[in-house]
Amino acid sequence: MKFLSMFLCSFLFMNMAHAQLDVAVDTVQRYFLEGGKRFQTLKVSNNSGDSSFEIGAELYRYTNIHDRKTHEAEFEPVQGHFLLAPKKFKLEPGQTRSIRLVHTKQHDDKEHVYRLNFIPKLITDNVGSNNEDAQGVKPSAKVITAAGMLILVSPKEPDLDISYNRDDAGITFTNTGNVAGDFRLTKEYCYNSNIESSCMELPGKRLYPGEQWRFEVASDIPLRWAVLAYKDIQKWLDIPAVD
Repeated sequence: MKFLSMFLCSFLFMNMAHAQLDVAVDTVQRYFLEGGKRFQTLKVSNNSGDSSFEIGAELYRYTNIHDRKTHEAEFEPVQGHFLLAPKKFKLEPGQTRSIRLVHTKQHDDKEHVYRLNFIPKLITDNVGSNNEDAQGVKPSAKVITAAGMLILVSPKEPDLDISYNRDDAGITFTNTGNVAGDFRLTKEYCYNSNIESSCMELPGKRLYPGEQWRFEVASDIPLRWAVLAYKDIQKWLDIPAVD
């Protein structure tokens, strides 16, 4: 099967909160920007107190980033886009290893999004296993969580461009650029310093190229929202109120 649905990916790419039970990566996402470094260093840790793991890696590419008709994401396994050194390694309880991640392909005219998944395999001691089998005793099962991270690779000429259309009930944002835009979470945005009750939360949101997002807000509230891409690219959206 070429494509993996979001349902299957949610099993393969468990979030970091669960991954911290066994194996964790030091970051949930990494960026490769045109003109920047082609390699980065990751840290993979074994948070288990008593288990050793052999770690392998799997890489998947997000295939419908520009054509998501539903909220499901589709991935396909890929090879040759990145190098990992080492590709396989062992982690003792409490141990952390540094892993080199190298982007090997040239940047093109599109943004590419990947999921890198570190798969832990429990290392067991087989001493006495024959005796257990003879007595009909099954070894206990251990649920091992995997650590996943997102990788974004920019196009040759990154363009962060967010347009909007405002009406009486809210604002529809459209990503008309060629890179994902991250609306910055603002816990307390105050649009009128003279009115005590004029503060609100602006939620965080990632909007991929071609996607739209509807934000419900009263038309008489002006907004100033920071949108980021690849950490180094920032744009402010100044949206006036509508009488």
